[in-house]
Amino acid sequence: MYPKQELSTPTGLLVFSPSVQKKSDQNFLDGESRGHDGVPFFYTLVLFIYMACNYYEITNFNSVEDGYYRWTGCTGGIISVNSLSPLDRVLVCAEDLIQEDYGAPLTIINTGLCPSSTPTPTMTSSMTPTPTVTPTQHSPTPTATNTPTPTLTPTPIFMERLITGGWYQDVCNSIHFGTPSNVTIYSYKPFTELRQGDQVFGNKELTIPPIGAEFTITDGATFIQVVGTNIVNWGQCY
Repeated sequence: MYPKQELSTPTGLLVFSPSVQKKSDQNFLDGESRGHDGVPFFYTLVLFIYMACNYYEITNFNSVEDGYYRWTGCTGGIISVNSLSPLDRVLVCAEDLIQEDYGAPLTIINTGLCPSSTPTPTMTSSMTPTPTVTPTQHSPTPTATNTPTPTLTPTPIFMERLITGGWYQDVCNSIHFGTPSNVTIYSYKPFTELRQGDQVFGNKELTIPPIGAEFTITDGATFIQVVGTNIVNWGQCY
């Protein structure tokens, strides 16, 4: 019996499987060869082709409800259903991906093919190599140098619950009228230090605009005006 040989390629896996019986099929290529002892045998070439794998970006902008998506794996055609938490985002490599009918609506973007490196073709030899004796060389042992590990200081994220309103609303005085907080923002700075050109977000990962925010946001003392995540104006309340 002769051993099986495999060859990895950029598009799949080649398997050389010796056998005593020839097969006839469009997915198999058969032929005759001779082993190292001169005895003829048949080999079978099996070719597996992998499907292209897409890179999907999925975002749940809903602040309360989970969203659900169905995806097919890039190898083997396995179908799975996953959930995505409120105000969360995930990247998935899949052959195809769709949103389920139930749960919160999801924003799904196909960004192209998944990032991957092309494997180097390798061949597993069926012959046992002859061992080579390597002469021993005596080299001086180097002295280990201890390099201090730098300490990483985490960047603080500020979360504040504030009041928001439209262009023509007296948002600054809303706090005196008993208007409750109706928007939550996250930023790299405290609210009182935010200025034009800074950004505010709607989740702690700093990936989406503030949920439910209108043009103006205030704490009753200062205010900012936003478009998306960008602060386009700020000022003091009077």
